[in-house]
Amino acid sequence: MGLNGILRVTTLWTVTNSGNLKTLRARLGGIGGTDYMTIGLTAALSHHHVVMIRNRGAANSQIGFTPSSIPFNTSTGANITSAIDTSAAQTFVITGQKASAGETITLESYLVELILP
Repeated sequence: MGLNGILRVTTLWTVTNSGNLKTLRARLGGIGGTDYMTIGLTAALSHHHVVMIRNRGAANSQIGFTPSSIPFNTSTGANITSAIDTSAAQTFVITGQKASAGETITLESYLVELILP
């Protein structure tokens, strides 16, 4: 990623429009890694999200927008930070979890971009 690189991941989702919770997540560092997106949806049919993870002058120091907020917005939540060594290969995990078996979550598309300043 480089010392000041940015990982930008854009996702587009379709979900069942109901009162049941559908949770969308994105993590850097594998399934148990740092949570950079946790969105809970109920009365919605679709969701578009952008996750931006920025190295902060070091390969093992990252910052991103609060994981439970819509990007390009304001928030009362703190920014998320991590200390993952991005000089080595890392896994980025995108998941969806349903509260009810009758619901659907479809990851329609994703785009992964590495931005080097």
